[in-house]
Amino acid sequence: MIISITNLKGGVGKSTIAQNLAVCLAHRGAKVCIADTDKKQHTSIKWSGQRDENAVSVPVFGVTEGEALVKNVKALQKEYNHVIIDGTPILEELASWTILASDLVVIPTLPSPSDVWSIQEFKIRLDQIKALGTNIPAYLLINKHAANRNLDKEIDEAIREFGITIMQTKLKDRVAYKEAMLEGLGVQEYRDAKAKEEMEELTSEILEILSKL
Repeated sequence: MIISITNLKGGVGKSTIAQNLAVCLAHRGAKVCIADTDKKQHTSIKWSGQRDENAVSVPVFGVTEGEALVKNVKALQKEYNHVIIDGTPILEELASWTILASDLVVIPTLPSPSDVWSIQEFKIRLDQIKALGTNIPAYLLINKHAANRNLDKEIDEAIREFGITIMQTKLKDRVAYKEAMLEGLGVQEYRDAKAKEEMEELTSEILEILSKL
């Protein structure tokens, strides 16, 4: 299956989530890779370079060209159980190709007004593709969430108005994600039990969604 972690807005945790999802899937026995579409930052490629040679295998490939992205990712799908697309936020055209290449789209968003507004732009892309007769399932993933903050509760309510299903799993703002990335790890391989637990929950939820496609 091809799972894209993408959003037109930067700084929402796309690379972090893509890396951690890939690690969790790999530890469950899946053959998985990441397609890094960011030709400037190459965050996932750099992360891969930090991984220990004895760590579970999560290859990362640079894939950056519009229409060719679909062909390249489909080719990877022949060799891997799951291809995780780490979607760049900058190019709207590339975002459309990313969606078209996917079996499932996961849209990370932060609980802030600017992030909520950016969802509206992404929803336009989804609707345009849907109008062409291609209905690719898309889910919103709330990142850096704090249920005890009133603003977060208000944001949750605002997000529901876009008509995109919100995933049950919500990721907290944990230092462990940054620390693990610096070491080329996923939190599943790190020492923060709570971070590990919520990523396992996210992985299970995504696999459940995929099983129904």
